[in-house]
Amino acid sequence: MEAITRLSSVVCCDNCNWQQDIDERELKDFVNKLCPECGFILLTEQAYLENNLLLSLIDFTNKIMETIDGTEEEDIEVSVKIG
Repeated sequence: MEAITRLSSVVCCDNCNWQQDIDERELKDFVNKLCPECGFILLTEQAYLENNLLLSLIDFTNKIMETIDGTEEEDIEVSVKIG
């Protein structure tokens, strides 16, 4: 069982609340893309990098919890690339 569960990925405009469900792998496609409703930038490069860092931390936490629970015996390796 995961300590932190990802439910879904949604791109949402901070200006007009337009939103779209996406596959997590599509997020990069929304960097500097304009909202179809109001023209506001949907996702900045910085927000994209912060999101990737958060997802890496979630994966890292889940791996640690699996090891502590004894449900998985493996080395923990995390790679985070920023910029």
